[in-house]
Amino acid sequence: MLPGGRSRRGSTFQLTVTANVRASVSITNPAVKGFASLTGNTTFVQALAPGKYTVKVTAPGYTPQTKAVDLSANQTVDFQLQPALVRLKVTSNVNGSLVQFSGAGTASGNAPFQKDMIPGNYTVSISANGYVPQSRAVNLQTAQNVHFNLEKATVSLNITSNVSGAKVQISNPAVKGSASSGTIPFQKNLVLGNYTITVSAGGYVSQTKSLDLTRDTNFHFDLKPAMGTVQVMVAPDSLNKSDIYARDKIQIIDNGIEMESLSFQLRPGQHTLQIVSGGLWTQTTINIEAGKTYTLQPVLSLKVIQ
Repeated sequence: MLPGGRSRRGSTFQLTVTANVRASVSITNPAVKGFASLTGNTTFVQALAPGKYTVKVTAPGYTPQTKAVDLSANQTVDFQLQPALVRLKVTSNVNGSLVQFSGAGTASGNAPFQKDMIPGNYTVSISANGYVPQSRAVNLQTAQNVHFNLEKATVSLNITSNVSGAKVQISNPAVKGSASSGTIPFQKNLVLGNYTITVSAGGYVSQTKSLDLTRDTNFHFDLKPAMGTVQVMVAPDSLNKSDIYARDKIQIIDNGIEMESLSFQLRPGQHTLQIVSGGLWTQTTINIEAGKTYTLQPVLSLKVIQ
């Protein structure tokens, strides 16, 4: 060996090949006719004559690398192999759903999602508002397309009322096939959304309420009896003009119960009403129907008998 790393004629130099992972090494010299390729594994050490060589390093799961080497002295060539990336595409029936990964690497995005990733084992999770989340294990070695078919999340709706057997009607124009009906007590699993609920029963005032259904819900309806209205009209000429409290002394009695004013509501059905003032009284029987108004006008007159 001469000073400065030069060799004498016929001498060799040592070529050392290293890599960050265990890899296969192939050395060629196209300029030398009949040069047999040299192969081995890292760390690879070989004595070679001076000259230009091509060194190629390969390893499973990594991108191959090739370097040109002009060997004129002992030399070490180091390779930093990079993992070979594999394309993973994630699609869903719900565009924009959130895609997340865990495992050999991490990533996130929105469907449809695609990325070149390091081969390995992953757990792919996908979620969207109003849908049941899903997860799937993926062994990524070659390009893959993973599709998720998300199902809408459902919650339980329970409807009760003070009137057993009352009719229930539910609708949500935004959800196809959401219309439903039944009777109290009512229970059904429904997808999340805004619903209109109507509860009705004979002899009661129907009620309609809106509900933003986001979780299991108990909904109660307190139905009010449908009433008829009765008003008593007393002509001024029938009152005692010398008594300023004459009107307040008039009593209205329904089936034995005194009303608080001259205008009141009664449940549907037959009622016997009495009008009492001082020592005089009169009565009548009427059949009250829900939603109707009845006016009673007592008439005081004198009948002359000869």
